[in-house]
Amino acid sequence: MIIAVVLHEYVKAHVARKLGDGGIVPAGRLSFNPKKHIDPLGGIFMLLFGFGWANPVKLSPFHYKDRKKAMLLIFAIPFIVSMLLGMLFFMITVLWFDVYILGHESTLLQEYIGIALLLTARINIGFALINLLPVYPFDGSILLSGLSPMAGAKMAQIERTVQIIVALLIIFGFASMIFNPLINQIMLVFLPTS
Repeated sequence: MIIAVVLHEYVKAHVARKLGDGGIVPAGRLSFNPKKHIDPLGGIFMLLFGFGWANPVKLSPFHYKDRKKAMLLIFAIPFIVSMLLGMLFFMITVLWFDVYILGHESTLLQEYIGIALLLTARINIGFALINLLPVYPFDGSILLSGLSPMAGAKMAQIERTVQIIVALLIIFGFASMIFNPLINQIMLVFLPTS
């Protein structure tokens, strides 16, 4: 969870800063300190239910020369980083299981490491996918506001209701039913066929 959240949010802050957002540095978001990036409730959700949210980076869109392009980059680059991290950890997991688990007398520690690697892969990919949701604090709200400020404003009017619905979907397992098959399909692409 720490790897997924910290790297995703750090990259988002770094991209925003590079695009001219002057509020990023004073907010302390260009840091690898988990306290700066992990939202307490979102972290609890992630630990208990597998899906949650981070402490979102506060953006100042008026600093960007091309707002649409900037918001697209601030949305897309952290998404890509999270997906790549997830895929990297899954490939490491496959290698780990091949070397230490399958067909071998593995130790309990080696099995736990394999499980931890797999969970890290799944959480990174899941974090990328759930951030597609177009409601704050997920990154999809950045994309929606950047591409269509009017749609973003309309979503903001019903934001609290949508947030409660999303939280309930996570708690009652519907988010897992939706996202876990997608995570599995993404990981299958990197599973050796031989």
